[in-house]
Amino acid sequence: MDYRISHYNELNKKTQWTSVSDIIDENNLEETFSLYKRTEDKYINIFKKLLKENDIIKMGIYALERHRNKGIYKTILDKALLKRLKLKNGNTYLLEDTLEILKFCLREVIWCKFEWENIYIHIGYDYYAYIGGLEITRKCIEEEFRKGITIEEFKSPYL
Repeated sequence: MDYRISHYNELNKKTQWTSVSDIIDENNLEETFSLYKRTEDKYINIFKKLLKENDIIKMGIYALERHRNKGIYKTILDKALLKRLKLKNGNTYLLEDTLEILKFCLREVIWCKFEWENIYIHIGYDYYAYIGGLEITRKCIEEEFRKGITIEEFKSPYL
């Protein structure tokens, strides 16, 4: 099955934004980054949970694009980690590194497709994420909804 993940639902209407740049304010970096990070952590946790449940321990990256961002992006970028990862099309990364790379995508520092066997993850515009090639239980969907995450059947436009 294919799914779209978002933080848009009626439980958190006041915190609906579509980009890291929409929520982070350089004049109030600590507080606004903390607000952003709560949502980012929810995405990373659901990716980790779903990949572990499906015994995925690594993923490859493809269609890598590096963005030349300024301002706020440089403030929230872990340059040492980015350098250590040595991102390159076709490389595979263990789960923990895959999750770190997903953060770079969510923060709009890079863009790429994640794939392993028949499973994929794509980060799209407006803070939508797409995951496919696996099953998500109704119970999981309901649990995530209570946390402010919406999971719905939806095929990635990046296939």
